[in-house]
Amino acid sequence: MASIAYVTNSQMIEYHRINGNRTMNFWRPSYTKKFADFNEGDYLFFLVKTSKRAKEKALTGYGRCVKSQIMNFNKMWETYEQKNGYDNKEALKEAVLKASKAKIIPDKLNCIYLEDVVFFQSPVYLSEVGIQVNSNLESYIYLDKEDTAVTSRILDIAQQSGVDMWSMINASEEENIDMKEDHLHFAVTQALKQSKDHIYKEWEQKKIRKMMKSYLEQHPAESLSSQKVDAFIVKDNEVEIIVPVVYGKEFDDTMQYCIGHCMMLKQLIEKNCSYDVKVHFTFVSDQDVSFIDEIVNKSSNRIENF
Repeated sequence: MASIAYVTNSQMIEYHRINGNRTMNFWRPSYTKKFADFNEGDYLFFLVKTSKRAKEKALTGYGRCVKSQIMNFNKMWETYEQKNGYDNKEALKEAVLKASKAKIIPDKLNCIYLEDVVFFQSPVYLSEVGIQVNSNLESYIYLDKEDTAVTSRILDIAQQSGVDMWSMINASEEENIDMKEDHLHFAVTQALKQSKDHIYKEWEQKKIRKMMKSYLEQHPAESLSSQKVDAFIVKDNEVEIIVPVVYGKEFDDTMQYCIGHCMMLKQLIEKNCSYDVKVHFTFVSDQDVSFIDEIVNKSSNRIENF
């Protein structure tokens, strides 16, 4: 999971904040610097100049990437309208022209659709988390490239002042704006990214994919990248990690791997969080895994058989 801080038009961000938008289209000219590592589920932080006198740009919020598309200007307006950050097409056109180095409407624009958008009550300066940014930065920087804990520290600082009050007022009754849950989501993803890949052979992986497909069809979960075999759910500031188990000929090796894998994940999640977190493991298998469950969870519940 990657997080980036992107230099953003303050007028556009203010429009989304005032309107209480929890989703938005973050557009940029397609010829600008390409992302080397930014995918679905990653966080995009808004880096803006908070005032004319401010010597340093600040982070004022973030959103979670849902998808990235290339569109022409007309298609972008037809698809997202005010979710582009402006009341009407002409105002958007002026903003695109201003952002274009050639001062023309680009043939293509990169559209990053964000959900779960959060605005901070108080800005967070990158210098507060040990990052120095060139004042002439025009596009973006990766936040966790040198230090994997930067995003966590940013969210820690933001949580101290909380979510922007205007955003809270405009949020629907069904919405629960919770940075703490986003923080935990990030911590789990980072832990899974840092953990060692599985030990399963190709035929075992095929069996795992079948079991996990069946499980995920019956349970809401967030799937990880194809390089990993686990899935997870973050709810009510608790974590459930779904771990598939397949016993091959090397029974002891599989058992030791699963126990070590779970213990390592738990340690990494706790390390990535600044508060106590409850982590539970659910094992998906067509064989008896009660021994592993008992060691890892100190209980014998939530074992799924397929």
